[in-house]
Amino acid sequence: MLDQELTTLMKCVELIGELNPEARTRITHYLASKFDVDIQSASSKPLASVPAVSEDAKADAGTASATSSKSIVDKTILRKLGENEHLRIEDFSTSAELFKVAKPKRAHEKALVIAAYLTVIKGNKELKSADIQKGLREVDKGLQNITNVITRLQTNKPKLMVQTRKAGDTQQARKRFKVTQEGLDMVEAMLN
Repeated sequence: MLDQELTTLMKCVELIGELNPEARTRITHYLASKFDVDIQSASSKPLASVPAVSEDAKADAGTASATSSKSIVDKTILRKLGENEHLRIEDFSTSAELFKVAKPKRAHEKALVIAAYLTVIKGNKELKSADIQKGLREVDKGLQNITNVITRLQTNKPKLMVQTRKAGDTQQARKRFKVTQEGLDMVEAMLN
């Protein structure tokens, strides 16, 4: 119960803390009247009656708050899921939402979901392997060998990604990639 209260309090402080003092006062008074709380008597309670919160509990609540904010899926997406409507990559505003709904299991699926997000939502015409790896680290953990994963996506039948250019002659040359229409279709199939 205390963890739930602490998490709620942290969310409120984060949201209300960004406002100016007048807005904070209005919101505080509105919430007090909405939930029928007498601010005067609540504030006059001695602090000894409020249970102390350990630093560990605060850290746990902070982690829970950060995790829960990442796991929130847009209401429109939830509605479409509930009504079995066809979801498209364009419906998602964050890579975390897309990743959560697509539920990629294998390394190449994870890389493809992030590459599709970067292509469709972020508008990147070409991708570097580092871009995909960075996107993966934001929603999951990075891949041990992103180059092998991208190579697999290129050798699939049909090809899910293609190399668009290469800068340099060596094997370590900087390469650029593009998600094919088949790759985008596969991600949308994962969503539905």
